[in-house]
Amino acid sequence: MTVRILLIDDHPVVRAGLRALLEAESDLEVVGEVDSGARAIGLACTLRPDVAVMDLFLPDVDGVVLTQRIRAALPETQVVILTSANEHNAYIVRAVQGGAVGYALKNENGAELVRTIRFAAEGRVHLSARAAAQLVHEMRSPTNQVPLTERERQVFAGTGDRANKQKDCGIAGYCIDNGQIPRHGDPRQAWRRQSNSSR
Repeated sequence: MTVRILLIDDHPVVRAGLRALLEAESDLEVVGEVDSGARAIGLACTLRPDVAVMDLFLPDVDGVVLTQRIRAALPETQVVILTSANEHNAYIVRAVQGGAVGYALKNENGAELVRTIRFAAEGRVHLSARAAAQLVHEMRSPTNQVPLTERERQVFAGTGDRANKQKDCGIAGYCIDNGQIPRHGDPRQAWRRQSNSSR
């Protein structure tokens, strides 16, 4: 089966590089590309791709919001977040909560992105190893452990599948102890506050 991909990134050079990388794979096909969130929804509805590969930080719309819109309009289209902004780790959880099934960093090797896209096409959650490690590293805090929600348990457990289900570990070899993950200034709180205020 050929995986049909839509690229959403405001940098032409990045899109060109991604297209070259992905189309070198026999099972991947880039069916379209777009440089803004405003145009992304319309093109996605027209092309109905299997996977949308999207920069998290677009100039005209928050990538998390765009993820939610794409998933609402096209439930069959999976979203993979691709960004070089390592420091914005709170967005990883928000993006997954919004419906993204994959997250990769632009400074990783191409094989990792290809792997993430293939997982996404199957509807499987996959954070690249470096993205997962970055997330855990920034959130570790022995004095502030927050229980995971059921959805977050599923997300983090899913990322551990490719690590041969290492004992008691959930994300790229980092252990989750009794359903808790150490975190620093838990980024989910901002997301939850935002969700509660919109009700």
